[in-house]
Amino acid sequence: MGKRSRTRVGSLPAGAAMAEQHILNRRRRIFADASVIRGCEDERFQGPSRQLFKEFRTGRSTLVTSQRITRALRTAPDAVRAWMRGVPEENVETVEVSHEAETLADAYLTADALPAERPGDALHVAVASIAGVDAIASWKGGQLEGLERLGAFNEINERLGYPRVNIYDPRALCDWDPPPKKGFDCIRFVREARARIHEETKHMSSEEFVEWLHSRRPTDPKLAALKDRKVAPKGGRVPIPPSDP
Repeated sequence: MGKRSRTRVGSLPAGAAMAEQHILNRRRRIFADASVIRGCEDERFQGPSRQLFKEFRTGRSTLVTSQRITRALRTAPDAVRAWMRGVPEENVETVEVSHEAETLADAYLTADALPAERPGDALHVAVASIAGVDAIASWKGGQLEGLERLGAFNEINERLGYPRVNIYDPRALCDWDPPPKKGFDCIRFVREARARIHEETKHMSSEEFVEWLHSRRPTDPKLAALKDRKVAPKGGRVPIPPSDP
């Protein structure tokens, strides 16, 4: 066997694995479990999941899946299954769930690499290990990615002659940046307000502008009250109401 790659954990910064692969200059083979596929239609995970599927559609990476996953997705919503259908056949590699994979999965469970109630996840890791993929993409977090758990998988793989397995959060496998946080941009608001005022008043004379200015009633209640002389400016004296003409 050739030189083994270093153990990777899914806490890599976004895009780190992609940058490394560009250096290697070859197409990656990524085993995407069902959590990534379903994540394309889950608002919590859809950004990175969809970006990773873009990698599969364009051929920058090969989607490796198993017969077990394709069968499980038969009952998934059509919107989820559409993401699988959208990947060209030449960019998809379906591997069999063989007796060899079942035996390796049993070895993981026996060694407590995964809890006994998670045979499905153990089988996914076994199938991906035997297929020799570059990475497993999963949203299952600590259930698969923990350093201790990953070390247990690789200890068994090394002992039985299989390549080391690398498990990543999808954010570390694609060129995805989180959307900016929503917030109020006061500078932009002021600039846009000034532009609107300028456009509305640029043809007015000085007298027309003063009249226009006095005709505008503030939408903010405190500013409206201030204009009506009902409250005093902060730090100032209470204005005297104008006398009736």
